[in-house]
Amino acid sequence: MFNSWKNDYNHVKLHVAIVLSAVAASASLVNLFFGGVSESAIFSALSKMEALKAWWAENRGKVQQLYSSEAFKTQQSQAIDQALQKMWWQWTTEQQPTTAENNTQEWAIKSLSKEQITSMKSNAYIDGNKNSKFLIVEYTDPECPFCVRQFKDNTIKTVMESNKDVAHIVKVVQWVNHTNTEYKSLAILCAGESQGDKWYYTLFDEILGWTQGSFPSFTLVTNNQVDEFANKLGIKKSNLDSCMQWSKAKNLYAAYRQEALSLWASGTPGNIIINTETGKYIHLAGAYPASAFQDALSKLN
Repeated sequence: MFNSWKNDYNHVKLHVAIVLSAVAASASLVNLFFGGVSESAIFSALSKMEALKAWWAENRGKVQQLYSSEAFKTQQSQAIDQALQKMWWQWTTEQQPTTAENNTQEWAIKSLSKEQITSMKSNAYIDGNKNSKFLIVEYTDPECPFCVRQFKDNTIKTVMESNKDVAHIVKVVQWVNHTNTEYKSLAILCAGESQGDKWYYTLFDEILGWTQGSFPSFTLVTNNQVDEFANKLGIKKSNLDSCMQWSKAKNLYAAYRQEALSLWASGTPGNIIINTETGKYIHLAGAYPASAFQDALSKLN
């Protein structure tokens, strides 16, 4: 959608510029003919009009070639992605709380059917007791600074330590064009596919746990480091590459995204806190402190 929009937008800008140039030149001629100016000035203006026409004829092909080139499209796409990311960053920075003092709002409580909850668990890797009364489903991006902060703050672990009847599910998704999110997400999914829940969370913890620096300027792991982490778990590079090209991993990655969309969790981290007995749930959209999760659990109890 954005590629089509930006090309149309740039096309319109070009035409507007040309039209304005023609209007300006015409206005100059009107001024010359009705302003009592000399013949030489009139010829000068006419020459400029001819020069404009010649320029257009000469450069029209070059302009068309520029706007249709893949390099230009890529450059414009990157510029728009950066602008959108900056807009999202500014909004989330303003919206997401950083202290417990901001957690006084009333959370909206919604409902899921038993079938929906079963479906959410069926394609997931679960950390904790699969039959826990409460379930926290975290839609997260390994390169999202808010997701990294939630991990580094040990938010979910703190909640689980204080409430033994809570299980945790991480589902990797991507909403912003972070460079290596897909690679890291597929690697995590492949670790789970290889050896189940334990390896899934081991690789997830390795990737986010290595992250250095402080919010929001984290230094993230490279893809080569991800390969090294996976190798330590016994996943060879060749096997990892094969799995990441496998449709099952990609389909699961896409399914997590669609599931998040169905719950309006289209930002990261998106935390869905569910009472599996009643089906009631609360969506915490953002990196809230542990106290907010505790508050939500109390309201759902």
